[in-house]
Amino acid sequence: MTALRDTAAVLTAPDVSPSTQQWRTPWRKLFWAAGEANLLSDAAYRARYLDRRTRASPSHDGVSRGLTKRGGKRRESAPPTTGARSARCRHRSAAKAATWDQDLAEALDSGGSDMEMERGIAPVQEHSAQHRAKMWKSALNVSGKGDSLSPWDGILDLPEQTLIHNRSQQLIDQLGLSEEESSDMVSDVESVITFYCKSRNITFTPDLSWPHLLKPLLGLLLPRSDLYNCFYAVMNKYIPRECVPNGRPFHLYRLLLQYHEPELCSFLDTKKITPDSYAINWLGSLFSSHCLPDVTQALWDLYIQQGDPFLIFFLMLVILVNAKETILSQEGDCKEEIIKILEAFPSLLESEDIEDLFSLAQYYQSKTPLSLRKMNQNLFGSSLVALKEEDTDLSQALCLPVSVPEILQANQLQQDGVRFFVVDCRPAEQYNAGHLSTAFHLDSDLMLQNPSEFALSVKSLLETQKQSLESGSVASGEHLCFMGSGREEEDMYMNMVLAHFLQKNKEYVSITKGGFMALQRHLVDINVEGIDSSYVHWIVSTSGSHSSLSSADGESLSSPGDGKSVKSLVNKMTFALKSKSVNVKEKMISFIENTSTPVDRHVSSSDRVGKPYRGVKPVFSIGDEEEYDTDEIDSSSMSDDDRKEIVNIQTWTNKPDVKHHIPCNEVKETGHMFPRSSAVLTVQPRVSASGTQFHLAVVQLQVTGVKADNLSRARRLVKEAAGQGGQLVLLPECFNSPYGTNFFSEYAERIPGESTQVLSEVAKENKVYLVGGSIPEEDGGKLYNSCAVFGPDGELILKHRKIHLFDIDVPGKIRFQESETLSPGNSLSMFETPFCKVGVGICYDMRFAELAQLYSRKGCQLLVYPGAFNMTTGPAHWELLQRGRAVDNQVFVATASPARDETSSYVAWGHSTVVNPWGEVISKAGAEEAVIYADIDLQHLADIRQQIPITAQRRSDLYAVTSVQEGSS
Repeated sequence: MTALRDTAAVLTAPDVSPSTQQWRTPWRKLFWAAGEANLLSDAAYRARYLDRRTRASPSHDGVSRGLTKRGGKRRESAPPTTGARSARCRHRSAAKAATWDQDLAEALDSGGSDMEMERGIAPVQEHSAQHRAKMWKSALNVSGKGDSLSPWDGILDLPEQTLIHNRSQQLIDQLGLSEEESSDMVSDVESVITFYCKSRNITFTPDLSWPHLLKPLLGLLLPRSDLYNCFYAVMNKYIPRECVPNGRPFHLYRLLLQYHEPELCSFLDTKKITPDSYAINWLGSLFSSHCLPDVTQALWDLYIQQGDPFLIFFLMLVILVNAKETILSQEGDCKEEIIKILEAFPSLLESEDIEDLFSLAQYYQSKTPLSLRKMNQNLFGSSLVALKEEDTDLSQALCLPVSVPEILQANQLQQDGVRFFVVDCRPAEQYNAGHLSTAFHLDSDLMLQNPSEFALSVKSLLETQKQSLESGSVASGEHLCFMGSGREEEDMYMNMVLAHFLQKNKEYVSITKGGFMALQRHLVDINVEGIDSSYVHWIVSTSGSHSSLSSADGESLSSPGDGKSVKSLVNKMTFALKSKSVNVKEKMISFIENTSTPVDRHVSSSDRVGKPYRGVKPVFSIGDEEEYDTDEIDSSSMSDDDRKEIVNIQTWTNKPDVKHHIPCNEVKETGHMFPRSSAVLTVQPRVSASGTQFHLAVVQLQVTGVKADNLSRARRLVKEAAGQGGQLVLLPECFNSPYGTNFFSEYAERIPGESTQVLSEVAKENKVYLVGGSIPEEDGGKLYNSCAVFGPDGELILKHRKIHLFDIDVPGKIRFQESETLSPGNSLSMFETPFCKVGVGICYDMRFAELAQLYSRKGCQLLVYPGAFNMTTGPAHWELLQRGRAVDNQVFVATASPARDETSSYVAWGHSTVVNPWGEVISKAGAEEAVIYADIDLQHLADIRQQIPITAQRRSDLYAVTSVQEGSS
């Protein structure tokens, strides 16, 4: 490895400045060197790589050049990577090139359905701008998208407009175009940046890296609408959230670097160089800030077609690994100089390097736990996964966390994938009580109590790991995963052990997220103790038998009759784990290699741990009036209070009003937790002193141009809302179609029709009141924006047609005229439920205070408004109007918006909201698809109306608001 790196150090590219010649390592050479250094220890992987390279080239020279030995010496006459791809292209005949162009054009013109074909041929041939444009639009899913800029008047009037114009001109200047071409492109770039800033409420600053994303897109010669759609799609899918200094993506990247290159990570940490200091522009621009446009396009060809946003982290990793020796040689340089060198690395990439760069990135990805992406999937796109606060603070993570399910699944793999060698660092008594059957025990207390014993244990651990790998044991794994108890105060010593391994630059070090407690919870969740469970052998005790999950907290594992033998065995194991005897090592190796045969036995009543509630305060209580089946309970030793707390859980789970029953854990005074019985969840209206309190669900739906998809998504989310206890569910305006005057006639249908049939079925299936947002309705040659409401029996209760049409013109912001297509409704719409009376409006109806006043006067306690405020009116008035209507009329107000899609012609604000009569926001969504919930407390409403009696204080002698017509439209 050293010789190869030394050889690589003298190979330079012609266009590299002298100051950077010393570190430039050709990618293909790095790939081969990695293989010889056992980075590519998987021979099958290396064989597949070489086979692919051979088949992709008309000759083998592209593979062997610079990599093979002649006369025992390596060829050093030319860099091994340069010209490999271009050589293949030069050897192609014109006829083959023409055939390739034709095949690609046919694949793209077919609608992009054969993406595998495109991925197979994309890296082999240089793309024309036309073909590349089609490929990217197809891969980004923007083919056929409308003009997102059409609602905008095109006025360039931001306070930072001069800065935006200058930045746009700089981007175009870097492309080296003619003056005529540059003029048109500057206008397009400035418009795209300005509209994006306006629609996202972004203040443009010089340090933003995302404008660089436009450079590779400009080479595709796209019209302005496609330019914006592609730009937005790249931003939305591939640029991570919090791509800012000290942002979460950079803490994640540091953990990844530490996992594969702990020495390099430690060096940078020592220099106090954080990833955001050198990689923020890499990540924020997908390398387009540093690479030449043709290099960026070649990189994006593969990256976009892969469709995996997390791959960027591995590309960044390979770039640092490639320059490792150069970085480490900068020991004497100052922090600023090192950052400058680091930041410039991608600028030395060439188009010929890209395929090898991706091959290496995919290799490192295959050697990384999947938990990295699963635990951070909400970094990209419109993910609905919400993380706990402690999960988001990766800056405090000692090393890469791995989930329990991945650990269990990984060690069932036969060959491919990451396999873990689990190291249990809990105290001996906890380990002996119950542990993962494949785990090696390393008592972390020894590190301080007996350092020499700890050093011997570590040596034994590494030797055992090596032998288990050689034997192919089920417990073998190249990746060390440390497991603690899951309680912070107990895991302090384990963290010291982790730090010890990291200090020794041990690669592939991770920690079990949640520790042994998480393992217990997971096995309970999958019913590990069930008869048919394939996981029943995962937890064992030092007795060699399989331990009940509830016995792994350190209590007795057997009946009183054999207590002496268990105690004796525990003492022996405790002594053995701390002794220097070679026999200990041999026994552990024997266990890891599975050479011993476990003794199978049936579960016995003597395995009971004891009476869980004896002398312990109950965690929860269920009513006293039930009849209990206590035949198996030793009541002689129980008090009257104890008897009242023990119930037959089956009695409750069979009740008709039970929605779900949930496994529970008992927390002992010692802090130990283990599974016990179940809690019962019922979903019923909660009765208060003056009425009912019910559960409202608001669905913020991601609306697409495919009606069937919208209806299917609505069905799924309504079911989800009902499953969470929603009794009245609200959908958004135009939930079955895009919102826009050009879409109303295309998606219009009669009522009843396709969409309302689905709403009827969904309401009946889930037994909920369903306010069906709105759909474009056709009736008698006219179009309406109409809301259909259905009862739990699936019957249509009412149909409300939008009364006030959305006709506005805000100069420089938005112009929209619903009256060009739609006709208005002519009546108020209210309906009764067992909970309260509900008034219905649609979007623009909410601006008219008189309508809300009439609903309130007619007894409505809840007003619902399916709506789709835009990026101009939404931030300014959406919440303001809801709070105003709620306070003025002392009612609850709920609004449902479509989720935001900035590639659509009309961009909805989102932020579906529920407001109480005091004007407080009690539930609110963000911009993405979501379901929000709120308890509608009618007693709270009654209290407010009594405390501030504005209804009785109105001066009807001076003013009045009356309705002309009401009822179903």
